[in-house]
Amino acid sequence: AYEIRLSLVGSEMCIRDSCYQTHGPIFRIKLFNSTVVVMAGPEANQFISREGSSHLRSKEFWQGLVDEFGARKSLINTDGEIHAQLRKVMKRGFSRGTVQGQLKELIGITDDMLDRDWQTGRDVEVVRAMQRMAAEQLGIMATGKAPGEYVNDLRLFIQTVLSVNITRHWPRIMLYSPAYRRAKRRVFELGQKMIDGYDPNRGESEPRTLIDDIMAARAADSTLFEGNELMMAVLGPYFAGLDTVANITSAILYATLKHPEVYARVIEEVDRVFAAGPPTSEALGQMPALHGTVMEALRMYPIAVAAMRNATRDFVFAGHQVLADEPVYIAVTVCHFLPEFFVEPTRFDIDRFHPPRNEHRQRGAFAPFSLGEHTCLGAGMAEVQMMLTMATLFHRLRMELVPANYELKLKVVPTPGPEMKFRVRVTGRRHAPAASS
Repeated sequence: AYEIRLSLVGSEMCIRDSCYQTHGPIFRIKLFNSTVVVMAGPEANQFISREGSSHLRSKEFWQGLVDEFGARKSLINTDGEIHAQLRKVMKRGFSRGTVQGQLKELIGITDDMLDRDWQTGRDVEVVRAMQRMAAEQLGIMATGKAPGEYVNDLRLFIQTVLSVNITRHWPRIMLYSPAYRRAKRRVFELGQKMIDGYDPNRGESEPRTLIDDIMAARAADSTLFEGNELMMAVLGPYFAGLDTVANITSAILYATLKHPEVYARVIEEVDRVFAAGPPTSEALGQMPALHGTVMEALRMYPIAVAAMRNATRDFVFAGHQVLADEPVYIAVTVCHFLPEFFVEPTRFDIDRFHPPRNEHRQRGAFAPFSLGEHTCLGAGMAEVQMMLTMATLFHRLRMELVPANYELKLKVVPTPGPEMKFRVRVTGRRHAPAASS
């Protein structure tokens, strides 16, 4: 393996600096004064899918976040049997089926947020507006209640914890700033309200949510969520989805407005679906242009560029030795930009995901939600959430980029996605809210 000095992590690092093409599927870099093994390409993706659970562990990378809650274990810092047990508890609550039972409520929230934050004539800071929308939606999907006044606290808490404990590009002193300590106190207050306000005997007609499954599992086994592990579990959807959903929906909006031919196809499609009433789960499946747009944004603007692990044992990969306990970054989205998988990979092409092409179905080619034991549990839920959000947005509003020739700039930390300065201008209303149309 080769040792080189770079400043970025994951697929963008490897593509921009041609590391994968130059050095092959494994090399070492200097990152934040430590040496990190990078594995990339289809070989790495197949390795983490097949052998990741026996060769890699997640504890060290995520432990700082877990410590901030005063917890010992969570879904993100465990592996093996404990991880499988926690994953089984939360699987249904993070599933596509759960959100499909809440589409009416989610459309209502999206309409309300569009009326509040996306006013005609206004320049909208897209990422921040999408963060507020995602937080409200996630609250409904996870607990049946939106976080309301706690949205800004959630955003500051998550940004600070990730920046200090995960990406480590902020100093630890930021954890002692008055603004962060207030946000943390407020987030813990929200979590406690969610726990204290939980009613196990609420009406059977109400959709079952993630918190129902967590509380039922804890009642059956008190050791499963001990102390603040329960709070971390009920707040987990905000950590998993607030930034990631906001970043990818922002990228979808940019890419659609940037490509008029894509915009025209998406508009025709969403208007046709909404003409029959608020979208159902079946209707969401009848929008191939929008689905292709979401998938292509996930490919070109990935939100989970690398899986961060430590080696549990010595092993050999592609002829090179990896030592036990070494930090390992598996750059799972490098394949998104390789021409052997995706024809003209720098071109935004929404038809590459449909028959007969199905470019994403090649082994190891497409990994927008990571791979292996820690593949994002909420991938299906996020896809429905993004489809519904963007369908509603495009149906209701006319928008343009600001300025009209704007070229998207990406940030890497604390989470990959469009820069915070990305704006659009709302130029008019196309249709009334779905509930009244």
